Amino acid sequence: MAESVHAETWLYNTLSGDKGDGGLNHTDSAIKGRFYAYVLPAGSGYPAIVYSNQGGHDVMGVGASRVMASMVYQVKVVGRGKRADFGGIKAYADRIDELLHGKRGVLTSGRVVSCVREQIISYVEHAGDDVYSHLGGLYRLQVSNL
Repeated sequence: MAESVHAETWLYNTLSGDKGDGGLNHTDSAIKGRFYAYVLPAGSGYPAIVYSNQGGHDVMGVGASRVMASMVYQVKVVGRGKRADFGGIKAYADRIDELLHGKRGVLTSGRVVSCVREQIISYVEHAGDDVYSHLGGLYRLQVSNL
């Protein structure tokens, strides 16, 4: 069960740790520390990055031996405006992909064996006069306990 905790810790650390020039969490970035698991808190600013588990399965060895968990996470940037605006958030979605696709990492008690994008996410939602643009991807993470 801890594999999802490992995956989400790695996602948060990887995304929020991008503080260099052009990074998601650089002082000049419009993201300004807005990295959230599952939902944006009420009153949060935009753009923001949201990641959430979409499902997965256990990878089994012989018998009941669980080797790792193979999980799919939606990772996206969400922008808000008066119209759909993917151009305004594209650079952030591209940076998310640079940071995650083909990467791996080791945590204190777990390991992300691999992370690859399987599908693009691109859609809009309307709420009152506001339009929320979502751009990112579905990423498959192979995660094991150490």
